[in-house]
Amino acid sequence: MNKHPKPYSKAPVKYDPSVVPALFPEFEALLSHLRGGKDISYGLIASNILAVISLVCLSLIEVLNPSSGISEPVALNLLVIASSGAGKSTIYNQLTAEIHSFIAEMKADYQERKAESRIELKVWKLKEARLEKNLAQAIDRGFGSEIQDLEYKNHLKKEPRKPRRFNLVYKDVTHAALMEGLAEFQYGGLMVDEAETFFSSILKKHFGFLNTVWDGGPYEHRRAGREPLDLFPVMMCLLMAQPGVFYEFIEKNQTAMKDSGYMGRFLPVMGERHKLDDLVKRLTSGCTSLDQFHRRIREILDEAKERFDNGDQQKTQFTLNFFAAHYLGQKEVEIMRHAEPGGKWEHIKEFCLKACSNAIRIAALLHFFEKKAGTEISSESIKAACTIMDWYLEQASMIFFKQSNLYIFQKRCADRFTHIHHELIKADWLPIRSKDQLNRGPKDSQSADAIKPVLRQLVIQERITLLRCRRTKSVYIVAPHHKHSYLDSWEVFPRNEPFPAGCDEITYNDSQGDYYELDLPSYE
Repeated sequence: MNKHPKPYSKAPVKYDPSVVPALFPEFEALLSHLRGGKDISYGLIASNILAVISLVCLSLIEVLNPSSGISEPVALNLLVIASSGAGKSTIYNQLTAEIHSFIAEMKADYQERKAESRIELKVWKLKEARLEKNLAQAIDRGFGSEIQDLEYKNHLKKEPRKPRRFNLVYKDVTHAALMEGLAEFQYGGLMVDEAETFFSSILKKHFGFLNTVWDGGPYEHRRAGREPLDLFPVMMCLLMAQPGVFYEFIEKNQTAMKDSGYMGRFLPVMGERHKLDDLVKRLTSGCTSLDQFHRRIREILDEAKERFDNGDQQKTQFTLNFFAAHYLGQKEVEIMRHAEPGGKWEHIKEFCLKACSNAIRIAALLHFFEKKAGTEISSESIKAACTIMDWYLEQASMIFFKQSNLYIFQKRCADRFTHIHHELIKADWLPIRSKDQLNRGPKDSQSADAIKPVLRQLVIQERITLLRCRRTKSVYIVAPHHKHSYLDSWEVFPRNEPFPAGCDEITYNDSQGDYYELDLPSYE
């Protein structure tokens, strides 16, 4: 027999990567193409796809939340946690290639317009000087100043303005630089394929601002010695980070992030590599290849640029039809029930609170991207978006499982079992008294109230057996594979001294208190 229990798992949630293509049927071919027969995570790819679509659609569409009656932007915050070499930069670069090509063109166009503006400003200043001189002379003469005054004022109104820059993507940027960019174009994306720069930058001190740009609310940026900027910025976010960097950041900023609600706005995913050879071969058909994806992205960017040039800030509003709104209401009740104390998502309540907002944003984005008719979102579309949202909630539950009461209980059970296991070995597998556990072993389960549910869990999962002496009523702990030595033949074996009059097994079932199927050590 192995005297060392197997280590318990960190989380009961198992990640099944094969479900991801089914969540995004319109992108099956694209997922397969980008994976390319390698073991890059489908979750990583899918999150990058959603991030790109959200970014390019920010200035064009919005969606009406049926619960609040308020229009929401289609900003999505995506978080991908994956080790170095998982393919983060590879996938990001492929999916954003058209965006960066477009940005390069916009930069060249901006520099050209800026040069023209500089020339126009010089000419304007020459005319200003002449008109100013003419006005001064007319005033000195005492007549004709009305005409000169009117010409001068009209000229001042025509001062050439510096061209606005079509900023779209921000990476390693300070808060001040970000504000200047959003003052020119109020939509953008914080796209960071190695989020160490984000976690070490000044932006981490501005959770309130980052919440505002997800909500699309007003924001006043105060500047030293200058007038404040009044903005209505909208931003999406894609953060991809290595596990060590991410968890270190969470540990140091956990209180601030929870109090601000910032992390709850994210759709998180573990993007580690996985093998699915048979699935790759099966995904040979679908609606969207990478070239088709890029063409559609370009169409949307061109429309956004046209509206930018024309000063058109009107966005197309999407709404949920009656059946979609009814389904969403039911879904919200279901999600929040899981977020109640004792629910499977109680430790990620902040994610649950934003789940329906994220779901309607996903539904609107996919509706627009796929060029579906009209602006009304069907119940089928919202159900599909809610299924995607459920998957992200399961991911969040797994990623933040260590913060859950269930994890604390699982660790308590595992630690207590390890202690009992060592005690049984020391006793040469003879019964040990249950009450002795109150003064021994892990301190977090030494009190009577704390140890009762732990022992019950260990009994239900057949890690220990509890036997009650018929004469003394004392309770003893034995290994399950030794219990029949005392239950069936107590009068024969001399080692049954604790039970001179026999014993009875104490059993539990899941109706006698909370019961979970935990990943616990075993004797094997």
